[in-house]
Amino acid sequence: MSLHLLHIDSSARPGRAGEHPHGSQTRRLTHRFVSRWRQARPEDTVHYRDLGAVPPRPVTHAWIGAAFTPAAAHEPWMQGALDESDRLIAELLRADLIVIGAPLYNFGPPAPLKAWTDNIVRMGRTVSIDAARPEAAAAPPPPCRVSDTVLQARPEPESMPCHRPSRQTRTLVRASESSLPVLQ
Repeated sequence: MSLHLLHIDSSARPGRAGEHPHGSQTRRLTHRFVSRWRQARPEDTVHYRDLGAVPPRPVTHAWIGAAFTPAAAHEPWMQGALDESDRLIAELLRADLIVIGAPLYNFGPPAPLKAWTDNIVRMGRTVSIDAARPEAAAAPPPPCRVSDTVLQARPEPESMPCHRPSRQTRTLVRASESSLPVLQ
């Protein structure tokens, strides 16, 4: 069974470190991961979204009004306010695996990644709250079983002079099939 990957880069730096002057380390790592994934599973498909180059619109008052109005009561302008959000949600829901390159800027995520998150978290589409149990929205999810797959990316210190990890980086992915590869 083939999988569909959603590959998201959010760095403001164009290009990849080691290939372009002032290139992005996160772009380099996500490219490396997706390239190795494709080698191991050529039947899988990948959709690429570059939030650094084409950032989503931030949430506005109009967006909030449209998002929290029941569909049956939508006015014509409301669909326009949610068009981009609907496209981003459709990409997310089609994905079996999401690969996100997220650099740390000023102790937080890049603004385009935050805007993407704001656009995909929508009541009734990707989030629901039981009115009888509003505390459930704040409760942590049940633990994820990570024994299905371990995907490994090992950055080479010589190509990453500012990042010398003391241990290998591991990304744990919950997967529905046990035939997913261990990438090394």
